[in-house]
Amino acid sequence: MFEHARLGLVPYRSALALQERLVEMRAQDRIPDTLLILEHPPTITLGAAAPGSHVLTPRDTLSRLGIDVVETRRGGNVTYHGPGQLVAYPIFKLSGPYVLRWVRFLEQCMIDTLRAFGLDAAPSESVGVRVGGRKIGFVGIKISRSVSYHGVSLNVDPDLKPFSHIVPCACAGDAITHMEQELGRAPSLERVANEFVRAFQSAGGPSESVDADAVWQTAFPDGVPVEMSALPRRGLPDRVGPKPYWLRRPIPGGPVYVKLRDIMDTKKLHTVCESAHCPNLGECWGRGTATFMILGDVCTRACGFCAVTPGRPAGLDEFEPARVAAAVQEMGLRHVVITSVNRDDAPDGGAEIWARTIRRVRRKNPETQIEVLIPDFLGDGASLKTVLDAGPDVLNHNLETVPRLYPTVRPQARYERSLELLSRAKDAGFRTKTGLMLGIGEQPFEILRALRDIAARQVDILTLGQYLRPSGRHLPVDRWVHPSEFEHWKRVGLKLGFKHVESGPLVRSSYHAEAHAGYGRGHAENAQKMLPAGRHEWE
Repeated sequence: MFEHARLGLVPYRSALALQERLVEMRAQDRIPDTLLILEHPPTITLGAAAPGSHVLTPRDTLSRLGIDVVETRRGGNVTYHGPGQLVAYPIFKLSGPYVLRWVRFLEQCMIDTLRAFGLDAAPSESVGVRVGGRKIGFVGIKISRSVSYHGVSLNVDPDLKPFSHIVPCACAGDAITHMEQELGRAPSLERVANEFVRAFQSAGGPSESVDADAVWQTAFPDGVPVEMSALPRRGLPDRVGPKPYWLRRPIPGGPVYVKLRDIMDTKKLHTVCESAHCPNLGECWGRGTATFMILGDVCTRACGFCAVTPGRPAGLDEFEPARVAAAVQEMGLRHVVITSVNRDDAPDGGAEIWARTIRRVRRKNPETQIEVLIPDFLGDGASLKTVLDAGPDVLNHNLETVPRLYPTVRPQARYERSLELLSRAKDAGFRTKTGLMLGIGEQPFEILRALRDIAARQVDILTLGQYLRPSGRHLPVDRWVHPSEFEHWKRVGLKLGFKHVESGPLVRSSYHAEAHAGYGRGHAENAQKMLPAGRHEWE
């Protein structure tokens, strides 16, 4: 009899610390054999004998790409772990001449799992599993005091691009595949995990499912360090009940809303208000304000919180800057906010279109203040300089969350990289701004630490708002943050030296942005300009 537990998405270093605790306990017969099923954020691991040359990309570049690099004491060479890859760590006490037999058993479990989905899998010539000659399953173990740990990884539907940064398992030129590629569709990770456990039971005997929290508490009876606990994972149910009253908003409508909708449609423009399912759309559009989203409406990243469609975008629209400038003029805006999707497919991340948009808006609307909410451009300083040289009035870049949650909330971003961007903009003399979502799994001490990090970069404006889940495919809501807590963090922010803090359940990064620039009385003016002559309901 053995136990098995589903841990969810766990940082690699945390999972390793957990394994080491469990190995010690299993060696002393304090726990039964235990099978851990989990995923990791993007991580490259090196086995004990792995040459550093098998990591092909400089580590600072990997860090900018959001990929951790960890040296381990397991067997095997270099491999990659990431979301969409099933990882199984059996903490099993072995007996007899076991190593080769144990490796073959682990391979067979992956083979049986793949065959359950109709894939003709076979052992690799060395170690691992292949389908049609392409590597799909990997093995790397370590034996300590007769207890095995580390284990196997099976590609279900991970991003395969990170494998190009390494020589996987010392096999240069090996083709890497995953189940989605072979089947034409991706089975759920849960189904694959179920089949893997069944395969394990075929030789390991019956098993009992145990709660993930129980596993962590067994290993850390004095309390699990929060930085080691499992990260939130897409698709899981919310940990809260229905939305409280303070998050409910009226259905969008009204004459100004309709007029603005016509402008966007006529000029074929996108707004983040729509693409990100902003709860304030009705209020802001009813005032005649909106946040323009340039570079298309398809993002090259897939952040766990964001409703913008991920995928492979079309080419850049050279005429977009002129259309945005014309829309700003037609709306009579005194303060405009412009944001964009991430365009990691473009050499400059779309920076040149950004600069042209700022200049066209400035030329056509010389009295309008321009606030830009920009991506991180993968840390490229030249792209940031291109945007800054165009002269926006406010430079906004959102951190979004605390550093511990980056692997699941912003998997292709880096906390330090975003802080560096804000520092560069401030050093160049710009008014800077950033924001955080609350209620996605952060702890109070982590919020305070992040606010101190931001304040240390002399950022001027801070926004704090409630995380709202766009769909069941996104990260779950961890808690509804009470308005009184937002008031608390506002007071903390002001004490830390921020010049303005916008903090509340429905706050978003561009919410009341015009007020931050001293235009808090311009809402009705904007709306009035967009309507025909006559009296209206607010007069």
